[in-house]
Amino acid sequence: MNKNCLLLFSLGAFLLSSCASLPESSAQEAHEQKSALVGELLAVFPGILVHGTGHRYAGNADKANEILAMEGYSLLTAGLGGGLYTVGVTQDAKAVEIAGWVGIGVGGIAFLGTWIYDLVYTPSEIDRYNRQLTAE
Repeated sequence: MNKNCLLLFSLGAFLLSSCASLPESSAQEAHEQKSALVGELLAVFPGILVHGTGHRYAGNADKANEILAMEGYSLLTAGLGGGLYTVGVTQDAKAVEIAGWVGIGVGGIAFLGTWIYDLVYTPSEIDRYNRQLTAE
């Protein structure tokens, strides 16, 4: 069972890292206007799994990488909280169990926060990209 979980975790980490390093497509290199609707749809899905997808579409790869890193930190925090919770339950240590719930909660809030940030600010990033495009 542990071997399967480790394999699944490794595969997920690989997929997340490979999505973040994709080169820009030829359509983006052609410097065409971008759609706010497409950016929002990308921020919703696959953005729920790979945060910052909307910003990456908008051409702001630096901000997309920051958002993706924050997603990783939130998952790490939630995972550590889950580990503490498990230890607290198995060892009958109520304080450790509560600390685990706090870690899960903080990680979950940060996870949702970075996704919501991408959803809210993607249209303004696309508008900025389109204004720069027309100014050139």
